[in-house]
Amino acid sequence: MSSILVVSSDKNLAPGLMEAMSAVVSDDDRFEVMSVDNAKKALKVLERYHLDVVVADMANSDAGALAWLEQVRLAQPAVIVMPVVESNSYLDLASFRGMKRLRKPLSDQKIAAEITEALAKESKIAISGTHIGYFLQFVSSDNKTCAVTVKSEGSIGVLYFDKGNLVDATAPGLEGEEAAINIMAWEDEPDMQLRSLYLSPKPTISVSLDSIVMESVMLKDSGQVAIHKVVERFDGIYDSEELRVFLGNLEWVDSLVVLDRNGRFVTQSGGGDKIAPLAAFTIKQAYKLGANLRWGSTRMLTITHASGDRVAMMIGKELAVGMVVNRKKFTRAGPKSVWPVVRDAII
Repeated sequence: MSSILVVSSDKNLAPGLMEAMSAVVSDDDRFEVMSVDNAKKALKVLERYHLDVVVADMANSDAGALAWLEQVRLAQPAVIVMPVVESNSYLDLASFRGMKRLRKPLSDQKIAAEITEALAKESKIAISGTHIGYFLQFVSSDNKTCAVTVKSEGSIGVLYFDKGNLVDATAPGLEGEEAAINIMAWEDEPDMQLRSLYLSPKPTISVSLDSIVMESVMLKDSGQVAIHKVVERFDGIYDSEELRVFLGNLEWVDSLVVLDRNGRFVTQSGGGDKIAPLAAFTIKQAYKLGANLRWGSTRMLTITHASGDRVAMMIGKELAVGMVVNRKKFTRAGPKSVWPVVRDAII
């Protein structure tokens, strides 16, 4: 799966790009399009999760924009970055590798075509069914400078090689040598991809690849391998307004209302305020039921409104959401897939 992050205040850009990507990729090529509305939030995402492409709507070409691009490259040395600029803007990218300037006016279809072309060009080798140790030995012996992306059981890790030497690694919640050992212990034959490395990261691994392989074997035998599922993506990053935009872009959501834990109104979209009283009552009853029966409070439930609307309710740590769902497009898997976002959203 390719992960694409859109950085733009235009709330229509991400859903438009998702639709355009669906039209140009095959059924076998899975992808996801995510969005944040400013550069600071984008850096938080880059620090925590693996991305393949960043499409950033750049407001200007001053030193601040260039400094942000440097931070992006340091955060993920192998990510493809596509700054989107005005037709008369000059953004000097001469000192950067792996960045392609896109000029406005620009259609969603054009961006999608640029992304698919870049991914096809930069993905040098994709391999599965081969032992991870053998593949990495090949990378090392061939003195390659590259990034090796490893995907296994919903987790994604990256191993960075500089002239055949393993110099750094990242995995969910892990860095450096610890990350490398865990990645190699995930499973014997994961899906691997060799990618271009646009900036050699600061070395955090001083031991040999053979030593890392031996440590991974011992870790695997101990049964203490750290596996973090991708389903936890974006937990704790969305605030109430971002949450409203994120959920409002889902095709199975017709309208929604966001409330705090006490049932007080926070924000809405698509006329979601009409179900606010029902949502507030449901939240209070869920907490009361949990307390009376000494259960944990209800997290998700689906109810049918008197009007015939189906309402999906989710109750997070700080916020709760009531969503009027589209019956034709709604599946029970839908709310479950976005539950981690609602669970950890903040006010």
